[in-house]
Amino acid sequence: MEKCEYCQSEKVITDLQISDLGMNSSDEKMQIILQTNPYGFWNKGNKHHPVSSTICCSCGKIQLHLKDPESLWNDYQLMKQAEE
Repeated sequence: MEKCEYCQSEKVITDLQISDLGMNSSDEKMQIILQTNPYGFWNKGNKHHPVSSTICCSCGKIQLHLKDPESLWNDYQLMKQAEE
C-alpha cells in the first residue's frame, strides 16, 4: 500500500485526473503543452502530456505526476533545438 510522502498515512488515492472547467465550462484534463515548433505559422507542433495526481485523504496533500516524463523531456529537447 502506498503511503503519503508528507504524513505517512495510508489513506492515499492514486492516479486521479484533475480537470479544469475553464471559461466555457468545458471539462479539460490537466496537461502540460509544449510547442516543438514555436515559429510555425499554422502548426506550432503542440505536444500534450497528461498529468495525474495522488491525494492524501489525511493531510490533504496533492502531488502531481506526469504519465510519461521521458516523452516530455524528448519534446522539450525538440523545442530547444527549434529555438536555436
